[in-house]
Amino acid sequence: MLVEAYGGNALSRAQCYMWFEKFQNGDFDVRNEELRRPSKTFEDAELRDQSIIYELLKPSETVNTDRYKQQLLNMNDAILEKREQYKKRQHKVIFLDDNAPSHRAK
Repeated sequence: MLVEAYGGNALSRAQCYMWFEKFQNGDFDVRNEELRRPSKTFEDAELRDQSIIYELLKPSETVNTDRYKQQLLNMNDAILEKREQYKKRQHKVIFLDDNAPSHRAK
């Protein structure tokens, strides 16, 4: 019914429900609320200092097993250099195991 009357300017069904709930609670302000963003807990410089290692691929390069293995070794060396507490872990890269299923191409 609203679409027939207002065309593309009609409210969506979800917006109608939200306004109805607001009106029912005594709030008759129909302006959109500003999005609230969480406050920053760190500065960009702090984040940059926490970076351990990154390697960019050239446009024609792909990641193969040899390159991936070398990246892991480089990352392990960088971790040991920046974070002394990991040296007692016998020079092993420790991965997060989130029990996620592996990706399978269809």
